[in-house]
Amino acid sequence: MSVTFAIAMTFNDSVQIPGVNFWTTVSVVTLVAVFTRRITERAEALVEELDRAARTDPLTGLPNRRRLQEELPDRIERARRSRLPLSLVIFDLDHFKRLNDRYGHDAGDEALRAFARLLRAESRQGDLVARMGGEEFIAVLQGAGAASARRFAERIGELLREREIADGISVTTSAGVATFDRDATDAESLLIAADRALYAAKTAGRDRVVAAGDPSVRPLSVR
Repeated sequence: MSVTFAIAMTFNDSVQIPGVNFWTTVSVVTLVAVFTRRITERAEALVEELDRAARTDPLTGLPNRRRLQEELPDRIERARRSRLPLSLVIFDLDHFKRLNDRYGHDAGDEALRAFARLLRAESRQGDLVARMGGEEFIAVLQGAGAASARRFAERIGELLREREIADGISVTTSAGVATFDRDATDAESLLIAADRALYAAKTAGRDRVVAAGDPSVRPLSVR
């Protein structure tokens, strides 16, 4: 006993083999089509997963620097068109190297995860919270002016101060705030303005919030 298969290249141009009726041909064509579709779907899902992984910090699950750099210009452009405020806050965990050296990298990793959870819990829908690398995080606050962004940063500092990431271990954070159109007019200069404010906060003793417009911050050079 032998079995003969007929596989059609297209529905209009099939290979005719004696002993194989029309319905057998259609069944095989359907099987090939389903199989091909499943391979395509799995390939597309894999590409999406790899793309998502490339834009996600593996330790905290937050968006990473790459995604922030891709999204920030678009968010600024939307703020420009809608004439709504947008602020950026850069957070830096204070004395993070000292924490790692004293308690070990597991404690350091848990501090980063705990801070990421705090930022995610306190941010609003539509905001973007990302880990830039090391102990540095950024919150892009859509629709938030300078005063609102400062309150957000101060609240994050207060909540972090009240918590322990492990038995007897707590951390604090310094923050720099910059607001679109008041402190900067594009993504690059906004990041620089917030970073300079963060530097001023750390220089002043850490565990505090400084805004780009504060007297302690050196203004951006006029281009």
